Amino acid sequence: MRVTRCVCRGLSFATLLADARAGGLSLDQLVESTGCGTGCGLCLPYLLKALRTGEAEQGVLSAAEFDRLMAEYRGLTPRDTRASTG
Repeated sequence: MRVTRCVCRGLSFATLLADARAGGLSLDQLVESTGCGTGCGLCLPYLLKALRTGEAEQGVLSAAEFDRLMAEYRGLTPRDTRASTG
């Protein structure tokens, strides 16, 4: 299975990557301008990875990789993430 879009906003990562490149947008700016990542938030680690790698289609992340990327996006270490959720 490949992950290719923000489901909540219906925007493909290919479109989002093109927008980010054209506008020189950071992930935070892309989230603000498109609303992606503000619904369920599951696309955030995929968007972060897409911006870094240029890959608009990605395999499903492992739970550990998902958590690591989300913690990185939030500016936390994985330990900080666990502490804040429980």
